[in-house]
Amino acid sequence: MAHSQQRHRRAEWLLRVSVDFERSATRIDYGYANLRLFENGSLMQNRLAFFDLTEKEYLAIAMLAFHALTARVILPSLSRLVFMLLMTIVFSAGVANAAVFTVTTAEEFQAALSTAAGNGAEDEILLGEGLYLGNFKYIAQDSTGLKISGAGRERTVLDGDQRAFVIFLSLGEQTPTVELSALTIKGGFSQRGSALRVDSDNTEPFFNWNPEFHSVINLKSMTISGNKNINGIGGSLIAGVGIALSLLDVEMAENQSEFWIQCMDSCLVSLSESRFVANFESGATTPRVSVGAIEVEDSFFSGLKISSVSFNGGPSGTGCSVLSSKFRGRSALDCSHKRFVFSGNDWNTDHSFIILKGEKGEIENNSILEATLEVQVEEGLSFKGNLVARKYDSIVAKTISVSGYQRLDLLSNTFARLQNFNLTPALSGANHTLANNIFDFDGVQDNFPLRQTEFPEKSQIFNNILPSGDIGYWDEVAGNIQSDPMFFNVEDDDFHVRPDSPAVNSGSNNKVSELMTSDLDGNRRILEGTVDIGAYERNTTGLHPADTNGDSSISSEEFGAYNTAWRTNETWPTSPSIIPVDYVTRAGYLLQKGGAYENIGVGKPATWMPLND
Repeated sequence: MAHSQQRHRRAEWLLRVSVDFERSATRIDYGYANLRLFENGSLMQNRLAFFDLTEKEYLAIAMLAFHALTARVILPSLSRLVFMLLMTIVFSAGVANAAVFTVTTAEEFQAALSTAAGNGAEDEILLGEGLYLGNFKYIAQDSTGLKISGAGRERTVLDGDQRAFVIFLSLGEQTPTVELSALTIKGGFSQRGSALRVDSDNTEPFFNWNPEFHSVINLKSMTISGNKNINGIGGSLIAGVGIALSLLDVEMAENQSEFWIQCMDSCLVSLSESRFVANFESGATTPRVSVGAIEVEDSFFSGLKISSVSFNGGPSGTGCSVLSSKFRGRSALDCSHKRFVFSGNDWNTDHSFIILKGEKGEIENNSILEATLEVQVEEGLSFKGNLVARKYDSIVAKTISVSGYQRLDLLSNTFARLQNFNLTPALSGANHTLANNIFDFDGVQDNFPLRQTEFPEKSQIFNNILPSGDIGYWDEVAGNIQSDPMFFNVEDDDFHVRPDSPAVNSGSNNKVSELMTSDLDGNRRILEGTVDIGAYERNTTGLHPADTNGDSSISSEEFGAYNTAWRTNETWPTSPSIIPVDYVTRAGYLLQKGGAYENIGVGKPATWMPLND
């Protein structure tokens, strides 16, 4: 019987036995009350069986219930104290003590897993340094939690020996919290869950997800590498059913599988501060992370497709949330959930796609290079502060389509080198507002490239930079400029604008919401009284991070300290804390030119120019 079920049943039993006793104890007499309980033997046996209690436990609690009754009748001031004592005994009765297992061999590890599976407590297994060769099973019988801790991801290795799965957690109807940390999982070889397989009977329809019914599986500070499937198609590295799966500081690389994470039946998956690097062979299928609801934050992906679909389950309130992450290689994103949030990401991939669908969504403050973007919402979409562009050396046309919405706010974005942008609102009651955007399109177009394929009840287009030509029908038109936006350096994919760009100080402040406090670089959104058009606000005040004394000059001592911190992988006290190599070379270039520099208000690090050049 699960420990959580025991707690609920014991709480219910407390109420029932009190009622039993009060009904029996018509007068204040222990013997009479006990006699009445024993006379109704079927009732007592039913209680014993239902609550998995011994006869002594039942009678002990019955006497305490009698005390509670007596206290309520005779001594009301003591009733709460007696009741609390009763609750303490009820909830502590039959609960096992947590165990800590210190193991150094594979055999000891499996034995500890088997014992913990039925211990009814939150146990911990401490794995010493070394190689643990085997295929390990945890078949939960009576478990509230398990923590498996290694000595470090480089020091403790669980190796499946290319024979089967590495770890198999079979939870049934149990809902334990299981945590694995500070170790490496490798050498798994099975079709489903070659590295980690989690089975659970606690699944629900996609429209209903209650976290109380699902186990939490936490993976922390781990490496998962060198695992593969029996068949190359359809296999998975991590497979789960009916769980909340969390990866924090996990690195997955050098694996061979179609699905790196497959948790599509009533699952919530959270990925934070983790790295996923796929290695491609010629003709290989893009590996996938395929889940129900998903939360991604501060993570790195190279060559993976993320798919989050509502009918696969998970909390609809979470839906698909992708924040502050980097995407490289052949990455792709396909989210179709009740809601989606795609914000603060750095997307620079090879001819990829982003598909976002839901009742409502947010696409804000992203840098998106080389992606075809398809967005479909039923209610409202906030599309603000993004750069969406085709790279200079790309030969593949890029398009954006936004459809189905009742309301669209398209504000302060830079769209560069695109083929076309299609707007298709809902057939009734829709409106869209386009303000403070740069629309830059490549090539000669048969029609104006910013297209309304359906017309809403209300359309507004204010203070945008647009290409030449007839912009078509709009209800309200004001402040637009049909001109070259004058990007700083298109060949280097730097879509900041030059100091003499028509975008500078030409936007509409009325279309800058209170939440739009910074631009895509993190600078203040309005610097000189009037907002700039596009995703970037021209800023000439930012210092190079190596300039620690703030005198707009790089000294040899400052460069030496910055260069040393970069070579030794130390964090820097000012942003960016992880030092980019091009920032170091820029500091060296400025020093070589005499040290003194100015900020010309374009992309970093090119924005810092020597005064003596």
